[in-house]
Amino acid sequence: DQSSNRMAVFACGTSLNENEKYRIYYESPARRIKQTRYIGFYAKREVHFVGTVKAICVSELKDRERQYDQEVGELTNEMKIRIEDVVSTTKYYDLNRPHRFYLLDKVAKTNFKKVSPGGVMSIQYFDLREFIQDFDKHREWSTDELASALSGETFK
Repeated sequence: DQSSNRMAVFACGTSLNENEKYRIYYESPARRIKQTRYIGFYAKREVHFVGTVKAICVSELKDRERQYDQEVGELTNEMKIRIEDVVSTTKYYDLNRPHRFYLLDKVAKTNFKKVSPGGVMSIQYFDLREFIQDFDKHREWSTDELASALSGETFK
């Protein structure tokens, strides 16, 4: 399964602080769901944080009630609270409209730098075997292990 080898890295300029604080990434549900175990948050030529995806859902406010359409994993009450919190504190996007939310176990600081010219403007996928010598897709790496292994690595 290719998804267990790769990490999806999202460009998160404005939302980086909320992505870290709420351990969440959001996007339009019109975009294709990302089948990946790991997510990285990129800004200013560096992946600053990584996390392990635990659940994915589409959520919206409909008739004054928050609706959840679970897509991957098990959506817990704690995860619903995180969605509600990021929706209420994010003022630069209307997160009451339908959005897909990727909910992470935790986020860990890393230092995975882009060394080629230009920035990452949209999603980019990385095969973790190319950056971590002993990466084994058959076991689930913890978020902290992944962050540590990628810290100091570079990509083009």
